[in-house]
Amino acid sequence: NFKICMTKETLDADAWHQQQELVTGCKTQTTRSGNVWRWHSSCPAPHASESDGEATFVSDTKYTLKSTTTLDEGGTKKTHTMTGASTWLGADCGDIKPMTGK
Repeated sequence: NFKICMTKETLDADAWHQQQELVTGCKTQTTRSGNVWRWHSSCPAPHASESDGEATFVSDTKYTLKSTTTLDEGGTKKTHTMTGASTWLGADCGDIKPMTGK
């Protein structure tokens, strides 16, 4: 388990993706349908990868997440999968700094 601090600005997908593209060179396309948010990311060398993911917002305070990433590591393709669930703990982040794309 780990804790992260997310603000309303952090969750503005368009702003976050634009900043990530500037920093990493990765291109991300997202689609939203109802309570499901899907994305595909493509990142260039030297850390070339392709990722597909899906977040399902169960409620205003909970979401589940699954993603698959294929990495090219020295000519060998490796696939990583991740699943998780997130629950809102409170409005005060305490000592935890907000996530930013910067």
